[in-house]
Amino acid sequence: MSAVFPAGVRVTTVTLSGLFILALVFCFPGCGNKDKGKPVWQGTSGTRNGPPVDNGSDLINFENYFWPHDTDWRWTFHAVDLSVGVDEYACYTEIAPSMMFGNAGNQVEVFPLQGSPIPWYGTPAHYRFIWYLAESESGELVQHRFAIYPQYYWELDTPFVWGKRGMALGETITTTATARQHDFTTGQYLYSDETWSFSVTLEGREEVTVPLSFFPNCIKVTFTIVRSGTPWYIETCWFSWGDGFVKSHVTKLPDPWQDFVPPLPNPVNPITVDIRREAIDIWYPE
Repeated sequence: MSAVFPAGVRVTTVTLSGLFILALVFCFPGCGNKDKGKPVWQGTSGTRNGPPVDNGSDLINFENYFWPHDTDWRWTFHAVDLSVGVDEYACYTEIAPSMMFGNAGNQVEVFPLQGSPIPWYGTPAHYRFIWYLAESESGELVQHRFAIYPQYYWELDTPFVWGKRGMALGETITTTATARQHDFTTGQYLYSDETWSFSVTLEGREEVTVPLSFFPNCIKVTFTIVRSGTPWYIETCWFSWGDGFVKSHVTKLPDPWQDFVPPLPNPVNPITVDIRREAIDIWYPE
């Protein structure tokens, strides 16, 4: 798993003559990395900033907007948390090095999508959410694991579907799974199973203006996690064609202390929040 560095710092590793080099490339808001690198997805039609054609109908291919099949993605955001009066801070989301899930002969390559540390109302800001994503055989973007680092992760017996090819505007996909809780550090199963559901709704297409740029070709998607019958995490994201995250709005977060204090299982007590993030920098795969 990649280390946590301040927002605006790009981390790359290079092997040269047997030496391992850690390079930090500082990038401040407005430094102009929007066009750096090249896309890694295989779009079916259209161009990155051109009009969405997507088979000439109201169907979209989610992979054209966000498909994390590379470890060199990083989105840096300007954020405000109106629920607690924190009116300005920087945060990021990145794709960490991939890993293999499953048993020998039945493995899948998974890409951890992780964020910068989250401030928890005066507590030390070292908790991070991590989503472990992969591509299914049918071209769906699916999630195999969810983690609140560094405490727990939950294995999903049925992968959550984030998006697919040929997804219709207004369509909702709901996946229900048994979530098996583990200690993040040791990997020990904690004998706590819960029923979770994950819903994704393609709200529509929108033009989005954020500090980084104007993005004329975006989709608006809302993700909801329901844990043991209670809404636990809700976030609306705007994905730009070929650019991924450009904007998000979180309205519910899980309270980590409800999960981190024994005994297990713990009560569900989601926090209502108002966190808004807008892109100020994007590092693309090279």
